[in-house]
Amino acid sequence: MSVHSVGGACGIIFARDFSGEGPSLYEVCRVGPHRLLGEVIEIRYDRTKVQMYDSVVQVRVGDAVDLTGEPLCMELGPGLLHQVLDAVHGPLGRINATTRSRHMPRGLYLPELPHEVLWFFETAEGLGSGDEVIAGDVIGFVQENSLLQHKIMVPPNVAGVVRSMVGSGLYSVDQVLLTVQIWGSGALEEVTMLQRWPVRKAREVHEKITPDARLVSGIRAFDAFYPMVVGGSCAIIGGSCTGKTSIAQAITKGPRADDGGYDAVVHVNCGERGNEVLQLATDLESATIRNVHCVRPDRSKVHAICLGTCDPSSPLYILKGNCHIIQLIFSLAEESLMARTVMFSCTADMPLAGRELAVMKGMCVAEYLRDLGCSVALVVDSLTRWAECVEQACDLSHAMTHSSFYDRYPNLGMGSLNLRLATLIERGGRAQCLGRPLREGAITFFGTVSPPGGACADDPVSTAMFGLVQAVWVLEKRSTPQRGHCGFPSVNSQSSFSKYVGLRMPVASDDLILWALNLRSRNAELQEIVQVAGVDCLDEDNVLLLDACRLLDCYFLEQDFTSSIDQFCTWERSMGILRCIKAFHEVSSHLLPSCRHLQIVAELTVRVGEILRMLATPHTCSNAHLGMTVSRSIGMIKDIAHGIKNGIQTSDPTMHGEGCRKGIFDV
Repeated sequence: MSVHSVGGACGIIFARDFSGEGPSLYEVCRVGPHRLLGEVIEIRYDRTKVQMYDSVVQVRVGDAVDLTGEPLCMELGPGLLHQVLDAVHGPLGRINATTRSRHMPRGLYLPELPHEVLWFFETAEGLGSGDEVIAGDVIGFVQENSLLQHKIMVPPNVAGVVRSMVGSGLYSVDQVLLTVQIWGSGALEEVTMLQRWPVRKAREVHEKITPDARLVSGIRAFDAFYPMVVGGSCAIIGGSCTGKTSIAQAITKGPRADDGGYDAVVHVNCGERGNEVLQLATDLESATIRNVHCVRPDRSKVHAICLGTCDPSSPLYILKGNCHIIQLIFSLAEESLMARTVMFSCTADMPLAGRELAVMKGMCVAEYLRDLGCSVALVVDSLTRWAECVEQACDLSHAMTHSSFYDRYPNLGMGSLNLRLATLIERGGRAQCLGRPLREGAITFFGTVSPPGGACADDPVSTAMFGLVQAVWVLEKRSTPQRGHCGFPSVNSQSSFSKYVGLRMPVASDDLILWALNLRSRNAELQEIVQVAGVDCLDEDNVLLLDACRLLDCYFLEQDFTSSIDQFCTWERSMGILRCIKAFHEVSSHLLPSCRHLQIVAELTVRVGEILRMLATPHTCSNAHLGMTVSRSIGMIKDIAHGIKNGIQTSDPTMHGEGCRKGIFDV
């Protein structure tokens, strides 16, 4: 088969002259002298359309198109974490070490896993020759790093009787660990640490489970008002410069599963800026997380040996003498957040077709980590760029538009867009995995959407996501202080929603959140009046409500994701801040009838602001003393109100400033 015509910059070629049985749909092929990667996406009689994942600048009519007979697959196994992978070419670190060039060579495609690394494989107890195994059974363990114990599983569609099995020791990912005689056919199947799986095919699970565990993202506004669950789906929608990428990166840096977060993170950069990938990788490498799994005393701390050349400056590698053997030793104290993360990079200057491949590979990795029994967060930034890629791929198909509402993607159509998004999102969720022992895993899906001008109603991707996901966080620009917003993130309370509201924390927290939601709803109504008639037209009770909502905006909704202090907030600390704001509102409501002057209440507002500012800072008090700190803060608010009511001057050092901090936080 040879190239008949080239479809231009969108990376489409047309091939003819079949030989043999002809191509299959989604079959991988190699094109031209550089053996460029392509995929068959359409077959019409004697004409085949091939989607190229590399530049087609030097592809000419008549170049050979060689079929491989395999679908587009990805390698899964130990060594997958702690990598930044190009969606098409493979791990960027190993590509740089191989080429020593700042440019990506044409036709270079490296495997996702390091085949030269020897991992310490520990066989599962009670498994030996003659035992029966089915798909998903755990046959052994590899301690990939101190955060994740990698389970080596029997591949899907493999079931039979064990005929031979190796013992515990050092093995590479492609060495045979187990030989299984398949039931029925009697064929022998070799099992290794490595699994090759088609990226477009969903991995099977035993049963889908309804998500019911609350997810803590560390973002106060979303955790309280628009909560998520482990295994849920969420869309982050907003125009340009509204903070979508900052929120996506904050989710990637979120807590571990023991604190309500996730065990692993798959971050897909789809069509965004390259400096964002670099910044996120740098932040993840510098940020640390406490270890979950500890090494047993009766086992060596050395879990892998790399036979080859590695970067000696990497914190994970320690040189042993003058030889080329490098032992990989894990710290028992802390681990970088990158150790639990897999990043896929397909930036705006890369071939357009790679965006869809990045999303498919990201979901494939997330499914594999879920089958290990992990809680995985899949973050796609952004789905709008992915939709642009899919639309251009359909450009030469002359697909008919199903609705004039989707004029922005005339060649994709409403039905095709909804189908593609639904197929992607439904691969996530919480599930009981195949095999023994029984284990549960979950994929929590986050996708950012960038509607033009921030108009969700006119954007087909935003409209589709509103009907497919269970939580939507809508962001908007707010630069004028008259609109009552003091910081970031800027949440549109009218368009944002969550169908997981019933899965919040205890009843006391629900009552507190309901009070805050009613406060914000009432504030929105009062702001419309203030913009028309001014604040002087409001009575004193409504002015107090505006003061309480101003504290809510400034000290609860406002959160600085670039700060190492305020980028993550626990659920208990969030509820403590709300309790203090509610105490201020109640105290000021009782104080106003006796003092009959709003300036005195304004003085109380300033004092409460100092307390809330210190309470929102994690280093001022530990989580163990948080409950006592909140109680002291509420008591301090009442004491200040009582002092103001009785005419105590502000010179009292225990009522504000450093004296207030010592009175509250010295436990």
